[in-house]
Amino acid sequence: MKQLMEARLAGSLVGRLELHSTRYRWTRNEDGRIWITFDKQEVASFAFWSFHNERYRLARQIRQINRTTDYSDLVQREGYYRAEKEAIEIAHREGFFDQDEFIAALHRYLSLSIDDALRSEDVLIRAVAMLDRRLGKRRLRTMRLGEMEHPLVKRMLGLRLKAEGIELTASSTSQ
Repeated sequence: MKQLMEARLAGSLVGRLELHSTRYRWTRNEDGRIWITFDKQEVASFAFWSFHNERYRLARQIRQINRTTDYSDLVQREGYYRAEKEAIEIAHREGFFDQDEFIAALHRYLSLSIDDALRSEDVLIRAVAMLDRRLGKRRLRTMRLGEMEHPLVKRMLGLRLKAEGIELTASSTSQ
């Protein structure tokens, strides 16, 4: 996976952007972490435990606010499980993803055209697309991201623009 991903990197990122992965052998499912570094500085991290701890914390808060803390109560059950889905959505908006989500997104990304990757509903696919060599300098100069674009996508675009020597303007990150 790492080799396939790095083969798609823009030339300006080769040697500067690295993908790292580890699995913690003694955990139940050998959970781990994937992180991306740019010039040896960590710029993104996808870890099972940080995602699931945040998801759990958010779900617990939502359940307390909505008074749906008892899954065995038939009246509360739907709200109890809905809180889990809401917590996942919020955690993703806040930038929390686990490594399995990132790996699955990479698998899908590798089979997409650059246009399809840039239009994808998956934040992780759009973020990785910003690093793709198929996204040329001319297109990068004219690229505009909406205000509602996910911070991870904006961060990856910023790294790419920096690597290409293209000045980051306010219009690059908002419409």
